[in-house]
Amino acid sequence: MSNQSVVKILKVNKMMITLFALFVSSAVVIADPLRSNLDLKNSARIVGGNNADIEDFPYQVNFLLNKLDECGGAIVSDKWVLTSASCSVDNGTIIRVGSNLKNKGGSLHTVVQVIRHEDYESFESGYTINDIALVEVETLFVFDKMRQPVSLFDKGEQVETNSFGSVAGFGLTETEIYPHHLSSISIPILPEYKCNELYDILHGLHQGQFCAGFEEGGLGFCAGDIGSPFVVHGRAAGLATNFFGCGLPQYPGIFTNISYYRSWIDGKLSTK
Repeated sequence: MSNQSVVKILKVNKMMITLFALFVSSAVVIADPLRSNLDLKNSARIVGGNNADIEDFPYQVNFLLNKLDECGGAIVSDKWVLTSASCSVDNGTIIRVGSNLKNKGGSLHTVVQVIRHEDYESFESGYTINDIALVEVETLFVFDKMRQPVSLFDKGEQVETNSFGSVAGFGLTETEIYPHHLSSISIPILPEYKCNELYDILHGLHQGQFCAGFEEGGLGFCAGDIGSPFVVHGRAAGLATNFFGCGLPQYPGIFTNISYYRSWIDGKLSTK
């Protein structure tokens, strides 16, 4: 397959997600014209997932941005959040933490500094590499059962093939456009050779990435979940970064490998 074909496929995929979001939004308004927002209730999920409790994901944050630009992240200290560089966060962006709900509860914090990886790159197709960033907030997080930092994988630590990890977020689902309730999925890490095989159109994954999901599809993160941590046995192994379709067969989610960037993370935090 040519590079031009790859770009075309990825661009069409992004357009389909946007059109799907608009379709879901329109369908909800037609079904109930009195609804001014999309109440997730019991059907909440990242694609194929389930309702989640913030007490099980106390590190989860939600950047309050505009619709398809929204993204997640992970608390790593009392004033720092780890997320993807592709997240459209900037100084002045508001973060909500400590809540199951996107638009209420928990506490709000204002971003005062964003440090994106120096080699972060976003291609015309939408594919990103070195997709990692640190975000500082003005008001310190007060830790309790709904707000806690997550431990990170160590430098050089390998993600174990076939082990399961969890991803939470407020992203697009197959039935709702940006649900109000936190959702989560649990998916397995795929072998490196399988990721490279499935993403042969990209000439394999970048060395700072891994993939996770089911080859048959059905579960995956989507628009709005970018930057959310992939957590294995209570520690963050990755960050949701690239998706080509949400939970589609043969296209598992692509994650930034935290262990690969651990020195970068530690180096930035040690100078602050």
